[in-house]
Order: sequence, then structure tokens, then C-alpha cells
Amino acid sequence: MRKTGAVILLLAFFLACSAPKGAEQFLKGAGPWSFEVDMTDSLSTYDISFYTRRDCAPARRAQVAELPLTVEWVSPAADTLREVVYLPLSAKSTFYSSETSIPYRNGVAPASHGVWTLVVTPHDTVTVRGLRGLGLAVKRRK
Repeated sequence: MRKTGAVILLLAFFLACSAPKGAEQFLKGAGPWSFEVDMTDSLSTYDISFYTRRDCAPARRAQVAELPLTVEWVSPAADTLREVVYLPLSAKSTFYSSETSIPYRNGVAPASHGVWTLVVTPHDTVTVRGLRGLGLAVKRRK
């Protein structure tokens, strides 16, 4: 009986000390937003999603269907990759707010492992009323 208790306690200790399978961060404001993305585990791939929330009544919402974003990845060695993506803004909504959560990239296996910096900049040509900020969710898969 004592061995079983010790084994259960040891197993609980190892499970409690494992790295989390994901992380989320929400940055307030109109951008640009800078996130650190920990991709140090060379045995994992990563699923990355954006999310946001807008505040205002439907009658006052801007008629913008999507928000163009410049996404810039900076590697641990300071190499830069840049692309433009479009964040759709038509999503779950209540009378006073709307939420958007979309996958950005699934199964990312970085060329160099480490902590990457992700800088997301909205285009100046689009103004979205009530935009609270931008969130980034990263899920690690073995």
C-alpha cells in the first residue's frame, strides 16, 4: 500500500512539473502588438491563433469585414519574415460587443528553435471602432 501511494505521489509530481501545452496573451490598444512566442521544444509543432474583441452597438460598428495586418516574425537569430494576413471581424456578437478567434498557422515547425518575436501591425488605411486589442494563443503539440 505504501509503494502505491509513493508511486502516485511521484507520478503527480512529474505531471505537475511538465511544461504547459499552451499560452495566451492579449495586448490592449490599437497596435502594433509585439508577442514573444516560445518555440524552444524541438520535438513539438505549434498551432497559433489570433483573437480580438470590439466594443460598440451594432448600429455604430464600422462596416469593415476584415482587418488587414502585417505579421512580422523575428527569429532568435534576428532573421525576419513578413506577410500580410486578414483578420475577419464578422464573428460571435452581442448587442454591445463582438469577438473573433481564428487560426493563423497550424503545425508550425520553426527552422530555428527558441523564442521568436511576433510583431503584428494593423494597416493605417482601416479604422475599426471599439477594437480592444489583439490576442495570441499558442498551443504546443507533441
